[in-house]
Amino acid sequence: ASETAAKALKKAGFEKVYVLDGGIPAWQQAELPLVKGRN
Repeated sequence: ASETAAKALKKAGFEKVYVLDGGIPAWQQAELPLVKGRN
């Protein structure tokens, strides 16, 4: 599940890990920054 993945990422050193309920549309609706592709 996504919670398991989030815990694994945090253990790997990622600090900002979010579990998205509703996926990308919910993220955009919350007006959170979305980065597409790789910089």
